[in-house]
Amino acid sequence: MEQVTDINRQVANLESFQTILGYDAAGRLSYDNNQGVKSIRYNLLGLPSYYQSGHQENEVFNVLRYNASYGYSSDGVKLRRKRWTYRENSIPISIEHFTDYVGSLVFEDNQLKTVLFEGGYVDATDGSRHFYITDHQGKIRAVTDATGAVEQANDY
Repeated sequence: MEQVTDINRQVANLESFQTILGYDAAGRLSYDNNQGVKSIRYNLLGLPSYYQSGHQENEVFNVLRYNASYGYSSDGVKLRRKRWTYRENSIPISIEHFTDYVGSLVFEDNQLKTVLFEGGYVDATDGSRHFYITDHQGKIRAVTDATGAVEQANDY
């Protein structure tokens, strides 16, 4: 195969796809230029341990990069996510955020943010309940509020 024609009849040379997606020796995604993912590294369990985005334009800071690192227990349960932002070609901007996962509780910057339960979650800041609507494979297709109004729809 030498080319791909998409539904809009745009023709792309397969050589151009080699620069869009990258994979490591285990077949895991290591970068995705189409989605702005500059780098993903994995731990010994094959779980993502580091993520770096491409750049985004910002009126105040010019070009920003976003990073995240992840910590897991020995059995692969995610315990912490650290996110930070820095200015490209410059000293890091001191914007750091931590998300801690303790059982069904989710803390952001040491404040209880969410309480997870089977089929949804409670927003700890205002006590509102949100419910997941799943498809036959268990994928979340929509999130509704307590009245059934759709807050988020996911089309895969």
